[in-house]
Parts: sequence; C-alpha cells; structure tokens
Amino acid sequence: MKFSPRIDIRLIRALPDLDDPEKPIAETRRRLGDLAFQLDLPRPSYERVRQLVNIQRSMSRPRPARVDALLDLAFYTAPPQRAVAELLVRDP
Repeated sequence: MKFSPRIDIRLIRALPDLDDPEKPIAETRRRLGDLAFQLDLPRPSYERVRQLVNIQRSMSRPRPARVDALLDLAFYTAPPQRAVAELLVRDP
C-alpha cells in the first residue's frame, strides 16, 4: 500500500499567508505547491489542502454571539442565566 506523505510543518505554517479567501482554494494549492517545490518537498494533494484551508478559514471567521452562548451553556463557563439571556436576544 502506498500512502501520501505528511505535509511538512513549514507548508502548514505558510498556509495562512498564502491563502486569499477571495480566491479559490485551487489557487492556494498552486501557491503551496510552488513553495513545496522551492523547499524540495512533495506537493500536497488538493484534497488535503482543501481540508486545511477550510479549517483555517473557519477559524478566522468571527463566531456569532449565539454560538458563544451555547458554548458557555455546554461547558459551564458562564452563569446559565446570562447564557440564556444572550440566546433570547437577537443577533445584530
């Protein structure tokens, strides 16, 4: 069996700088592939780059207040009354 190699940590660390959310993920994959070539590393697969870009992009988006309130309720990080009050108020 053949498996694809792990993506080098240098490529993962470069991903936020190479990714432009306004452009398709394929462009980010090309940029990452160019960097891999310069570093004499295997080019990462499109599928893995797509997964990493989606994770990175979702982490950079602000969460709605309702999600924070639900997390507070789930993990008991705030008084339940406050979390429920935040859930009852509409998001702006």
